[in-house]
Amino acid sequence: MLFLQGLRFKVISIVLLCISGTIFFTAYYMLGKERALLVDTARQQALSLAKASAVLFTNTFIYEELGMIDEADMVDYLSYYVADVMRTTPGVESFTVMDKQGHTVVEAGGRTVRDGLKQMADVSETEIELIGQGAGAFFAISIPLAIESKQWGACRLLFSLRDIEEARISARNEVFAISGACLLISLMIIGFGVDYLVKSLKKLSDAMERFTVNKDFSRPFPKLPGRKDEIGHLQQSFQWMVERLRREEQERARTKEQMFHTEKMVTIGQLTASIAHEVNNPLGGVILCFNNLIKGNLDEQGRTQHIEVINSGLERIQRIMRDLLDYSRQSSLNIQPTDVSDVVHKSVSLLDLFSKKKRIELQVDLPKDPPLIPMDSAKILQVLVNLMVNAIHAMDGGGEITIEGVVGEDEFTFLVSDTGQGIPPRIRERIFDPFYTTKEVGQGTGLGLALARSLVEQHGGRLELRRSDSTGSVFAVTLPRARGNYE
Repeated sequence: MLFLQGLRFKVISIVLLCISGTIFFTAYYMLGKERALLVDTARQQALSLAKASAVLFTNTFIYEELGMIDEADMVDYLSYYVADVMRTTPGVESFTVMDKQGHTVVEAGGRTVRDGLKQMADVSETEIELIGQGAGAFFAISIPLAIESKQWGACRLLFSLRDIEEARISARNEVFAISGACLLISLMIIGFGVDYLVKSLKKLSDAMERFTVNKDFSRPFPKLPGRKDEIGHLQQSFQWMVERLRREEQERARTKEQMFHTEKMVTIGQLTASIAHEVNNPLGGVILCFNNLIKGNLDEQGRTQHIEVINSGLERIQRIMRDLLDYSRQSSLNIQPTDVSDVVHKSVSLLDLFSKKKRIELQVDLPKDPPLIPMDSAKILQVLVNLMVNAIHAMDGGGEITIEGVVGEDEFTFLVSDTGQGIPPRIRERIFDPFYTTKEVGQGTGLGLALARSLVEQHGGRLELRRSDSTGSVFAVTLPRARGNYE
């Protein structure tokens, strides 16, 4: 099917159609003219033979009338002449001679035609009629045997066109055979010529598909053979366009990463106060215990308790800092099979302190033994954190945020729901627009949802608002369970 839709097949088909149409139309026209010429020649030949015979017949009737020969000799002479004509002249099928009373004097040949013709005794002038079609066609020529107004009878000659039709069929078959051979040779020549032209176009088409459809700018533009025709100009123009697209794609990727990182930093800035407070508490305990240990006034049990407090506080500080660093790290897309529960619990851990400060409870409802989903855990972590931060901002008076997991046949969906007041209908269509925000100046960039949707689409998934009313909003992050071709 691809070959039938290709340029090579279409060009060859059009050229062959034009050539074959021209050949067969010309052959049909020339065969028609040749047949008409042969038929006209046969007509002239038959007419000449009939007229010459009519003169001889007339003279014979005159001789018989003058008594120079008797009737029996006349019949014998005419029979001999007619038999000789039919023997020596191909195409003559019958010869009939009648006297003026309409009696047959001589009749030779296997075919006679009477219906639809005048009685021969009534023939007053030369009549020629083409009867039948194809190989069965023939001329019926009737000529009066007369000199001026006196008539002795008439003769009729039937001249077959069978030989002409056979010659036409033979010529037609030869023309078709030669035309077929010419078409076959033309097909080979056209095939090589079109292949030479299409090969460069095919390479150019493959390169265009790689760059424009698959957006693969990692490899350089393929080296194509130099040409000075329109295809060569097209190659040069496309190569210039690809180089420009590669530079713009690289710049776009850098800008996108910077925007992702900027949005992360905004979120981190909002979490800083809660994290700093949470770090200061265990850090104060660590310092106090450390000073007590230095003074050396503790027994063994107190010393052990102080060491445990120090270890616990440092581990808590380390976990908070590690989660924060993992979240803030800038990295390229790296999709690997990932445990969704790890991503969800890490996002909840990051926002635990911030949500408590806002009197918001975080709930997790994941299926038991969820499957491994191909994703970039850092990018999906950013998406979930962004959705939960937006939900926290939407619930100033406290509430509840729930992250659910739904396993489908071909996909996995994160549902992030809140108990806020919902998104007003007038702005729902704009929430994914870049730089659109309802937050106060300095509280957001307006890029959060737009970048989150971009990250999800890079995974081959989709981010959408499932529901939003007075009881809250539900956002759905759907990812494919099978790894595909991602941007």
